[in-house]
Parts: sequence; C-alpha cells; structure tokens
Amino acid sequence: MLPTKGLVGLVAILVTGIAMLQPSSTDAQDTGCGCTASGTPNFKMTFTAQWTDPTPPGSPHWSWPIGTSHSACYIMWRDGMLASPGIQSMAETGGYTTLQSEFRAAGSQTLDEVRGSLIFSANGSTTATFTADRYHSLVSVTSMIAPSPDWFVGVDSLDLCNGSSWKQSVTVNAYPWDAGTDSGLTFSASDAVTNPREPIAEINSTSTRTTSYLKTSGTTAPMGTFKFELEGTPATTAGTDPNCATCVTTPTTTPTTTPTTTPTTTATT
Repeated sequence: MLPTKGLVGLVAILVTGIAMLQPSSTDAQDTGCGCTASGTPNFKMTFTAQWTDPTPPGSPHWSWPIGTSHSACYIMWRDGMLASPGIQSMAETGGYTTLQSEFRAAGSQTLDEVRGSLIFSANGSTTATFTADRYHSLVSVTSMIAPSPDWFVGVDSLDLCNGSSWKQSVTVNAYPWDAGTDSGLTFSASDAVTNPREPIAEINSTSTRTTSYLKTSGTTAPMGTFKFELEGTPATTAGTDPNCATCVTTPTTTPTTTPTTTPTTTATT
C-alpha cells in the first residue's frame, strides 16, 4: 500500500521508440537463446511517465525503474506468475533492494542492473544505461505506480537482439499491472494483504480484482513508455555463456499460465 509508504513507490516503466509493443507484458517474451549478435552493446533505457488518464491522485509519483539484462532462463516477473518478494516490495513500496538480491542470486543468468531515478510527479522521464550480450539479450524492468496498493508498470523479457544484429531502438507501452499481493481497490487504500497471494495480472477491461480507477470507459490506457536505444558500437567482448540451453538456474516461481498473446512489434535493426 503506498500512500503511507511515501515517494518510494511507483509505477510506470515506459518506453517510447521506433518499435511499439502493444499492450501486455507477455509481449516480447523470448523463446530461447537464439541471439548470435557479436559484442557487448550498451543500451539506454528511457522511461517516460505520462499519467494523464485517469486523473492522478494527490502526490502522484513513480519509483525507481529497476530491472536487469538477462538470459532466457531467468524470469523477473510475468503475467500469471506469483510475485517474488522483490516484485512485491517494488509494487507495494517502490523499494528495489530485494530485487537486487534476487538478481545476484540468479548468478550467471543475469548480467547488468538497470536502474533509473525517481520521478516526483505524474509526468516526467528518467534514463539508465546497461550492458547486454548474446547470452543476455533480454531485459526486464518494473516501476511502481504511486500511490497505489500494489500496482506497477513493466517490461517482461524484451529481446534486444534480432538474430545476428542488435536492435537500434525499441519502444514499449507501459500498461498497469496488479502484483496480486494487496487487495486495496483505491490509490490510497489501507494495507489489505491478499491471502493467499494471486497471480500477477494486467489491469484491463476484464480485471475482476482491481478498481475502475485505472480504467476509462472500460479500457485501460498506457501510462507511459519504455524506450531502449543502442548506444555506439558494441565492444568486441563475447560475453559469458550461462549455459542457458539447459537452464542451470531456473526461477523460484514459474508462470501458472501459458502466454497466449502474440506480440505486435516493429523495431529498427
């Protein structure tokens, strides 16, 4: 629950760019280790918060966008998956230290942390740079919507590689998600622990456990964008193979549903 948890928490990981992944976080999930691109490129993430619909509550803000570049064997969060302690902390308070511990615990399946700055208003932007390689070509990021019970925006396993080359720019819409750990139905609701926890779910026109606060005329508008841009020429370092093919490290929580959406995305390579 956020109102009492101050400016630490909040939402929207936005991405704008040349490619637009439309609504759900199941967009862009990588299916394996198919990247053969060379080098260790640097990417810049820009999260642009555009909280104009619905009308923001008092003192709206966004938590630090937090995430990591990773292999296809690592799942930070996903539709239908129970939130890890790190995702719960991020979604309820905006904190990121537990997620950082989870990144480290994943060992060679994660590569480089992605962390932007707090946004102290409904609208604004923040950037962060990070490294990828052929074995860690995916990126996942989240940010809390603040204040809120456990609502956030995020990107799940966006692939920055296009076969043998690196994508130049990719932009993803930031839609709101419910972490399934707090049953509050308004932005400033008191803590109401969800017991048992429920799977992460997108807040949309079919949501049954979330309020209509984030919906307009029965639909949910994106609350911003995440944009990922290749910076310069990738270094020649090849990177370290985390043995992704056999998934030496597997997530402690696995999706309870199989993604059914097919991403509609275009990107410049």
